[in-house]
Amino acid sequence: MDFSRIKWQANIIEGIRNGIRTNTLRHAMLFIGSPDTAKDLAHATANTLLCDARGTDMCKVCPACKKLIAGSHPDKIVVEKLKAKQSYGVEEVREMIGRMYIKPFEGDRKIFILEDASALTPGAQNALLKVIEEPPAYDMIIMCAKKEEDLLPTILSRITHKFKLTPPGTQEIQLYLEQKYPEKKSICAFCAAFSQGDPALAEALLEEDGAFSRRKRLALFLERLCGTEKSCIFDFCGYLKDNAEEIQKNADYMFAILKDMLFTKLSVPGLLNEDLKETILNLSGKWSIKAIENTATRLAELLEALKNAAAFEGSVLNFLLDTWEDLHD
Repeated sequence: MDFSRIKWQANIIEGIRNGIRTNTLRHAMLFIGSPDTAKDLAHATANTLLCDARGTDMCKVCPACKKLIAGSHPDKIVVEKLKAKQSYGVEEVREMIGRMYIKPFEGDRKIFILEDASALTPGAQNALLKVIEEPPAYDMIIMCAKKEEDLLPTILSRITHKFKLTPPGTQEIQLYLEQKYPEKKSICAFCAAFSQGDPALAEALLEEDGAFSRRKRLALFLERLCGTEKSCIFDFCGYLKDNAEEIQKNADYMFAILKDMLFTKLSVPGLLNEDLKETILNLSGKWSIKAIENTATRLAELLEALKNAAAFEGSVLNFLLDTWEDLHD
């Protein structure tokens, strides 16, 4: 990853490059905002600082760059969470600190990257305090967080370089997608709006095979719930069960469809699913505002229950049965 491949953050990139030119980048950096873009910036910064050419971007041809591209540079360390854990605990931080006191294997820098600093537990953050305040001279810690509030004030006060990512507007993202993927122009508007200012998410969504058909299928299931055949509940449940690993994405699509249905009923302009406009209009004519709002609330509750290890099939079935009752009350 190099700076030339990162879009939308020109001011931040220029600030980092200026810090590299003047040798004023200190031992701790934080990127706040879109996880994918923050991670790209973290890696581009680390790669540039470790490049033998000592320029304002990695040269890609020196021995250090070849190792960075291959993912084998010994002085660039991505701190991993322990297997099956959703957060960084004290153990991972202490292991990282131990490695920080080993001198660089090559050159004069050693860089540690925390790609999801938002997942640091309070205990892990407290364990970081001293090493962020007084690290070995050759070390740098680069952190990425979704929100500034995810980190303790004591951590934030010790980080010299904090960069808040500025999300591009929906129209900017749509134009970028339409220029890069002219063959998929019909769904660029949806991807841009759905991404909420995250170009990487918009592009990933656009490149996903079957994104349109998946939304169409979910809308069809919601339409079938209005009919007289109660067996559609079990068909819908079976589909969600067969795609259980994608439940969050399917839920996000359903939220977007429900939002469009509600906005249509309230005559609010600007559909997320503009490419499904006819289907949305048909659905909004069959669902009441109360049913839409109740379904959205129950869907959020379903996701929370599944996070807390509730039985998947039973929870989904209850969600769909309650929705059916709402629609046939």
